[in-house]
Amino acid sequence: MKEKAILDSNFIATNPGNIEVYNYDHSTKEYLGSSVEFLALGVGIPADSCIDAPPPAYSGFAVVRNVSTGEWDLVEDHRGEIVYNTDNRVSLNISELGSYPEGYTIQKPETEFDVWNGDAWIIDEEAKKQAELKSAELKKETLIDEANAYINNKQWPGKAAMGRLKGDESIKYGLWLDYLDALEITEISNAPEIKWPEKPSS
Repeated sequence: MKEKAILDSNFIATNPGNIEVYNYDHSTKEYLGSSVEFLALGVGIPADSCIDAPPPAYSGFAVVRNVSTGEWDLVEDHRGEIVYNTDNRVSLNISELGSYPEGYTIQKPETEFDVWNGDAWIIDEEAKKQAELKSAELKKETLIDEANAYINNKQWPGKAAMGRLKGDESIKYGLWLDYLDALEITEISNAPEIKWPEKPSS
C-alpha cells in the first residue's frame, strides 16, 4: 500500500503518496463524489476538489462547496419541479439550485381565471363571467351569420321577392327565418347556461 500524501497549508504534497479528495462541479460547486489521487512531491490536489468530506445529503437539498469559506453547504434543490407565477400563472421548470424563485408557488392553478390571494389560488368570478358572456356573444353572432349565409346561398330572399318561392322551399325558408328570430332574442346573460334554439334541418 502506498504511503499517504502529506500536504502543506496550500494543499501541495510535501511527501508523495495517495490521498482521498472530494470533487465538486466547476460551475455549480455541487458535490460529485470522491476519488483517490496519487500526488507526487510538489503537486497539489486536483482543481475543484478538497480533502474534507462533505456532510450527508438530505432530500430536497444538494451538498455544495462554498469556495469563499472553504466549507460545505446544504443548498435547496428543487430542480425538475414546476412552479407557477403568481401574477400570470405561467409555469416554470426549475433548473438551478436554490430556493423557490420569488413570485412563484408550487400550487398549480386550476383555471385561466385563477388569481393568487397570497396563500392560494381563487377564481376571479367577475373575469370568468365576462369571458363566458363574450364567448356566448361570439357564438350567437356566429350562428346568426351561418344562418344568413345558408338562407342567401339558397337564394330564398330573391325568390320570395319575385314570388317564385313555393311549396317545400317556402316552408323551409319560414323555418329558417323563425330560427333567426329565435337567435336574435336568445338571452345570453345567464351564460354559460343558455338554451340555444334548434337549427332547422337542411
